[in-house]
Amino acid sequence: MDSLKKITDISHYLKSKDINIIEDFKDDTRELDNLSEELVIEQLRVISLFHKNTLGNKSYIRGGIKNKTGSIVEKYKLDLKKINKYIRSLKDKKIDNTDLERLILDYMPNYINRAEKVIENIYENGYINLVWRSMNRKEICLGKTYFNNIRYNEGIEVIDINKCSYNMVEMDCIELLYKVNKKNSSVDIERLCKIFCEFESLNDESYKFILYMLSYPYSLIKCCTKYMKEKDSNKEKHYMDRFNKAMKLDSNSFV
Repeated sequence: MDSLKKITDISHYLKSKDINIIEDFKDDTRELDNLSEELVIEQLRVISLFHKNTLGNKSYIRGGIKNKTGSIVEKYKLDLKKINKYIRSLKDKKIDNTDLERLILDYMPNYINRAEKVIENIYENGYINLVWRSMNRKEICLGKTYFNNIRYNEGIEVIDINKCSYNMVEMDCIELLYKVNKKNSSVDIERLCKIFCEFESLNDESYKFILYMLSYPYSLIKCCTKYMKEKDSNKEKHYMDRFNKAMKLDSNSFV
C-alpha cells in the first residue's frame, strides 16, 4: 500500500476534517417553513465548507466510498433511451391506449426534447473537463444537502453520511437547489447558482452545468420510468396524479 495512504473509515475521516456527526438538530432555530434566499445562501456556504474540508483525501477508506462521478448524467441518458422506446411502443399499439398512456403521448415528447437538449448542452459546455477536475481533486459530496441534514453550528454538523461519495461538487448544489425550487419557486435559482460557484471558485462551465441539470425534467422522467416498470393498471389513477404533479414541478427551465 502507498505509504501516503492510511486506513480509516468515512466517519473518522470526516471527524478528522472538523465535521461533527450528530443524531439530530434538536435545537434548530432556522425558519425552514418559509425559505428565504438568505437562508439558502447560508446553506450553500456550509455545503461549500464541507467540500473544502474533505477535498483531496489520500486515505484508504475502510468499507469503501462509492465513486459516482458522472453516473447521474449516464443514468439520465439511459432513462431517455428507455422512455423513447416506450413511447414508440405506445404509438404502435393495436388496442386503445389508456388515459395515462394518452397523456404520456401528448406531453412527454416536448419534455423528452428538453431533456435531450439538456444532455447535448452539458457535453457541449465542458462537462468532461468538470469530470476530470472532480477526479483529480478527489472531491467528496455529502449527497444529502437539505437543511435537515447539514448545518453550521459553531462548526459543520451532519446527521446522515450514508450517501457520501466521490462526485462533482456541483451535484450537492443541484441536490439542494432542486428541492428549494420545489418548495419556493420564487427564489432566484440563477443567482443562487452563481453564488455557489463563487464559494467554490468554480468557472462558467460549472454554472451552466448546474442550470442545465436543474432544467432536466427529472420528476416526469422518474414518474414514467416507474410506471413503465410496474405496468399495474390498478395504479392508473395514482400515476396520472403523479404525472400531473410532476409536470408542475418540471415547468421551470433555466436554459
